[in-house]
Amino acid sequence: MSEMPFIVIMNDGVRVEGHSAYDVCDRLRRMDWEVPDSVLDFKRGVAQRCQVAGMFLVFWDESSFLYAAHEAKVFRLRVNGVEP
Repeated sequence: MSEMPFIVIMNDGVRVEGHSAYDVCDRLRRMDWEVPDSVLDFKRGVAQRCQVAGMFLVFWDESSFLYAAHEAKVFRLRVNGVEP
């Protein structure tokens, strides 16, 4: 079985996998406590929560969002089996 190209590993060990950055963000959106209406709303909500904690996420699409959240230590990211 081949590994998914994008894997997010949450701090509690839960893994969220997908074939694309959008797929992972959509799966994360569905896991969010508010279940935002769109992936964009989900990303904005995470960025707002990070800002409250004193971190700023700068992103322009799903891929850059995943990298920014990884850098802010919101979760760990693996792309094709490698952490950025």
